[in-house]
Amino acid sequence: MSLSWTILPFYITGKEQAKISGQVERQPMSFRIEAGTNVLRWAYGKNALNSQGEHGLIQNQTLEAWSAVKR
Repeated sequence: MSLSWTILPFYITGKEQAKISGQVERQPMSFRIEAGTNVLRWAYGKNALNSQGEHGLIQNQTLEAWSAVKR
């Protein structure tokens, strides 16, 4: 890891699902969320070195409900 770093992990109910670090292009991601109560959390982190002008961006979140059909 370089001297200056940023990280943006994504968690579902405490379990890390993905993370991005550094300068990256937009990338679609999808995750399965089990039935029941869940907590979705993004946690932006960085070190104190060169902290000006850095940010994380999350866009276009979509939650789609589905159900399995049993026959």
